[in-house]
Amino acid sequence: MKPAQSNFVFFALCLICVLVLPACGENQQPPEAENDILIYAALNPVSSEVQKSIEFFNNERTDIQIEIHDYSDEGGLERLQTELVLGKVPDIMEMHYWGKAGPKVSVVGSYVIPGSYADAADEHWMPYRVMA
Repeated sequence: MKPAQSNFVFFALCLICVLVLPACGENQQPPEAENDILIYAALNPVSSEVQKSIEFFNNERTDIQIEIHDYSDEGGLERLQTELVLGKVPDIMEMHYWGKAGPKVSVVGSYVIPGSYADAADEHWMPYRVMA
């Protein structure tokens, strides 16, 4: 066999191994919620509307529940980012931290102008593209 042919055969065998062997793993099912609990990571204080929605969901569904992990305290954002790096990824996560003052909106009289949020000094968007 010529050296070029033996290199081709070796390359073909390596390629087959790379494509076939990863499919031989034990756990090939998609990841499921641990203990039938979905984790909701809250970067901001949980509003009564969110709390009521989660309670309604949990009352309606017996097969899966939502559990809130509150990261709105001092150092919560850094704690969440550390957990993400360590592989403790929540199932549901807020991507926008409003800052300590909360969302700022433009108000005319008693009417809130939709979409008129002003940036707070400590406002933060999670780097979702990097995390993906």
